[in-house]
Amino acid sequence: MLDLGRLRVLQALVLREIDLVLTDEYTYLPRPRRPELNAEVLVSEPMRIALPAGHPLAARPGPVRMGELADQVWATGHVGTNHADLLERTCVELGGYRPAVRFRTNDLLVVFAVIAHGGAAAIVPDLALAEDQAGIVVRDIADARVSRRMVMWTRVGADVRPSVRAVLAALRDSADALVAGRPGLVRGVPDADSAPAAP
Repeated sequence: MLDLGRLRVLQALVLREIDLVLTDEYTYLPRPRRPELNAEVLVSEPMRIALPAGHPLAARPGPVRMGELADQVWATGHVGTNHADLLERTCVELGGYRPAVRFRTNDLLVVFAVIAHGGAAAIVPDLALAEDQAGIVVRDIADARVSRRMVMWTRVGADVRPSVRAVLAALRDSADALVAGRPGLVRGVPDADSAPAAP
């Protein structure tokens, strides 16, 4: 599913209404590239499975296969969001089932609460720091690397403007600092993610 809001923002960039856009994109949900725009991946981060601390798979160390969660209830974003679409595609592509979504919210703190207290599981980005939340255990996905990318979009040639160049440099410096402080993050696109699955 294409996010129409995101496409409108990119169109505003093309029309010179704005100078820069930051978006995210996920494995199985790449954004179409446009010849008049530059898309630079600043940071890639793994998506991970967050489970209630009492879940049987939480007691076992190591990655979890999506197929092991076929009977699990899930928490995710509202229908039509990238987060909801990612969960659906990941469960179908890697586990062979459609997820039983019981909780929908776009608030990550609510997602954490329903994992810890409602028995749901969720796929969350590494930067969400779910492992720091009481009652939650985080595991890597065993089947494949599922990731989120932070993408910086500009118009081709926009970096000739000093103000745009300064903002681009500041964002790149911030991405470098973020990656230096979090070992699970990668600056740019990791080799394993260079050719994401088609939507």
